[in-house]
Amino acid sequence: MRKIFAVLFLQILIFTGCSFKNDKIIVTNQCKIGNFYELDPKFSHKNQSVKLTNNQILNFLLQSIDKYENTRKGGDCTGFITVLNNENNGIFFDDKELNNHFSNRRKSQALYNYYKAKNRISMNNPKIGDLVFWQNTTRGIKNKKTGAITHVGVIREIYSDGRIRFVHFASGRNRSDFMDLKNPKVHKIGKKTVNSYVARCKRKNFCLASNLFAGFGKVTE
Repeated sequence: MRKIFAVLFLQILIFTGCSFKNDKIIVTNQCKIGNFYELDPKFSHKNQSVKLTNNQILNFLLQSIDKYENTRKGGDCTGFITVLNNENNGIFFDDKELNNHFSNRRKSQALYNYYKAKNRISMNNPKIGDLVFWQNTTRGIKNKKTGAITHVGVIREIYSDGRIRFVHFASGRNRSDFMDLKNPKVHKIGKKTVNSYVARCKRKNFCLASNLFAGFGKVTE
């Protein structure tokens, strides 16, 4: 029996090592995480008396993301982000302040305006937990260069090759997809998804995540 368990354990190690050989994930607890912009320095999660470290705060956020992945929680892209925000003491935005940043009916645009007003929109240097914005993904304005912010997700993992796994509400559920800004015209390499589609359109490369990317909403300093 022990030999059987030993063989099974060895097989698990082999398959795990193969599956991540070329896609090493940047582990959050090995990274230096700055302070969270939207949180009070005395932040404590769910009324805990002990002040949490930035890594612990991020880990709570990641637990929330994982909990709601592959569910319909939130109902749309901004609904999902709002659920995460409410469950993590306003880690992304302040509700009252956000109301001042609506330039149309889209909450995704308001979120983008909110971050831009605070000089926290960046086109590079993404971090786990940052928001990701896309433009022109909806019917009627896709294929156009309007610059309208129509979609948002959150970064869940960053791989050593720069590829990003983000979670967003699409096709009726909160799901993982991928983006690689260094390979904007590539959908897949073999079986690996490099850039996912974030819209449906005739010009398929145009609708890849990297080509409709509008910026990262920086959550930490």
